[in-house]
Amino acid sequence: TTASIYPSVINVANMGGTITKVTVTLTNLSHTFPDDIDMLLVSPGGEKVMLMSDAGSTSASPNPLNKVRITFDSTAAVALPDATQIVSGTYRPANYAGLGTADAFPAPAPGVPYTNTSLGVLTNSGPNGNWSLYIVDDTSNDAGSLDGWSLTIQTSDPVTAPSFAPAALGVAASAAATKVVLGSTVTTTVRVANNGPSSADNVGLVQDLPAGLTFVSASTTSGTWKKAGNKLTWKMNTMASGTAAHLTVTSQATSAGTFLNPVTVSATQSDPNLSDNSVTLVTTVLTSPVLDAARINNALRLSWPVEGGFVLQISDTFSPGRWTDVTSAQVVDGRNVVTAVLSGNGPMQLYRLRTPTQ
Repeated sequence: TTASIYPSVINVANMGGTITKVTVTLTNLSHTFPDDIDMLLVSPGGEKVMLMSDAGSTSASPNPLNKVRITFDSTAAVALPDATQIVSGTYRPANYAGLGTADAFPAPAPGVPYTNTSLGVLTNSGPNGNWSLYIVDDTSNDAGSLDGWSLTIQTSDPVTAPSFAPAALGVAASAAATKVVLGSTVTTTVRVANNGPSSADNVGLVQDLPAGLTFVSASTTSGTWKKAGNKLTWKMNTMASGTAAHLTVTSQATSAGTFLNPVTVSATQSDPNLSDNSVTLVTTVLTSPVLDAARINNALRLSWPVEGGFVLQISDTFSPGRWTDVTSAQVVDGRNVVTAVLSGNGPMQLYRLRTPTQ
């Protein structure tokens, strides 16, 4: 069986302006096997941020938590660790399970996907309303507790619009996956919003497409787009105050490496805050790993490269919903190769590798 906290709610009221930053603090978090914890924050506007999932331990190293204090901050220097001890401190949120796993948040939590881990997605939205924290312990045999949690919300000052009030554009971007295998499809979504008190004229966005991601298609909810060379331009003409529009770009990963995808938005009117007019997406393309198999007496030895953080999965069928992560002990040797030794007896089994965000 699994256990859950469903949900814990903080109501925010009478805050002016729009959000510029949100942090979340957990007080006295304890658990005998933190890898079991899945934790989802949902804003009043319905934005979902996965704060932690499958972090902090492995079957070989449980790394239990004992009353640690954790602050989630998307500008922190380090992310919540994957397989090492979590100590009190400030971390970027991390989801090491990713899309396509068994992670689930039953109703009344919103449905999948739970791929976003950036609190920056809350920027430029309203702070007032119910903020919900959903916590699920997704595996039996271990247990934990949490004394409480809190929000710290920074907002811009409310603006009273004179006749010459400026527009205030902001851009945010997200990707379905930040790590993909060579040849995979990469989908990114850019959101432009006008949070100022007046309309913005001649709104335009420029996106530099990286060489390692070959452009396939684009679609918008407003305006028109055009591609010339490695630059994609998106013209929205006039954006009224309080409106937003989205640009979705589909590419194919054609080269291995880490690629930067900068995006910048501008308009005719002056903008009092230029810090949110640009954002850069980062995509890492991994070469397809080779999964080696060798039979040794009654055991099956599987080996694959450590680079990329690939996860070994098992199934008795090719059906997409039947794959599960292998939890047997896995060892990294001096050749940077991960090895898992499994029983060679029993019915036929299928094995595969997936990326951490697949």
